[in-house]
Amino acid sequence: MHSILSRHRYMTVAEREAMGAGMKARIVIAALLAGVAGWSGWWLYGASAQKAALAGWLEERRNAGWVAEAAEISVSGFPSRFDSFITGLSLADPEAGWAWDAEEFQILRLVYKPDRYILAWPGEQRLATPHGAALFSAPLLRASARFVPDTDLSPEELVLETSDLKAVATAGWESTAKRLVVGLRRSAPGTAPDEPYDLGITGEAVTLPPPLLARLDPAGLLATRIDRLKLDATFAFDAVWDRKAVEGRKPALTALAIRAADMRWGKLRLAARGTVRIDDEGYPVGEIDISAHNWRRMLKTAVAAGVMGQEIADALETGLSVIAALSGDDSTLDATLSFADGEMSLGLVPLGPAPRFRIPQRPEE
Repeated sequence: MHSILSRHRYMTVAEREAMGAGMKARIVIAALLAGVAGWSGWWLYGASAQKAALAGWLEERRNAGWVAEAAEISVSGFPSRFDSFITGLSLADPEAGWAWDAEEFQILRLVYKPDRYILAWPGEQRLATPHGAALFSAPLLRASARFVPDTDLSPEELVLETSDLKAVATAGWESTAKRLVVGLRRSAPGTAPDEPYDLGITGEAVTLPPPLLARLDPAGLLATRIDRLKLDATFAFDAVWDRKAVEGRKPALTALAIRAADMRWGKLRLAARGTVRIDDEGYPVGEIDISAHNWRRMLKTAVAAGVMGQEIADALETGLSVIAALSGDDSTLDATLSFADGEMSLGLVPLGPAPRFRIPQRPEE
């Protein structure tokens, strides 16, 4: 009898432990299901909000007089991403004279990194300007971006990369680039006045559009392809580049600092560094140090393009030959391009009026 009661008590404890474990398991499962349901609901809300925001922006642009249409806007990526896919996109600003049509535009981001995006342009893109229209395509055309986390979408960092880019114009010409990387970063405070941005560009095997090449080199003295292009510079503007700048007034350039610029174009080599600012009349003020290999051909190209007359070119060649000879290699010219009082000069040789930029809007004192 005693053994039977003991056995009965032992089984009761085991049953209670089993019931407790089962209850804990049910609580954990219920919590997991509640968490999944909550996360699913939150994700659906976020996806709907993102889709509505994109559709709302298109409607805002239409109300502002733009063409802004999309065949479909969808958001996917549950549970950890908000990936937007816009197909049949058409944007155009009739006042500015540009239009962009895309088979598909992708905006990809992680749920827990709302300020970081991957932008992708699969398929064919059509870009039209007052100077003509062209179709762009590439097996790789994407950008990574980090924005200030607000509705103005001011970029902190932006890196655009493409390979085997091809542009075919409706006028019949073609242009290609084997590789092109463009990097933009908001400069550290104090780097420059106003709103500074660091810009880096690397290009390889860039074939210029024939109409542009014909304007630059009507005599056919230059190669049709730029072998290498590199730029490391800081540009300062009178306003921030953000969504409002795209929709309305474009910021004006106020200063430029070139840390390194290098171009290898056939037999030509050109390197530059220096700093200029834009004065209250829109003219550059400052100096840029230039190193030009095969500079005489550059002069011939400038004459053929109508940039300067033959008499000015002859005078330049005479004066610059003395400067080039000082370096020990008269095919390479090391000189300073100076801008002051609306004029420009190379070394001691005057070149004439300096280019004029749009006048920046200075803050009222």
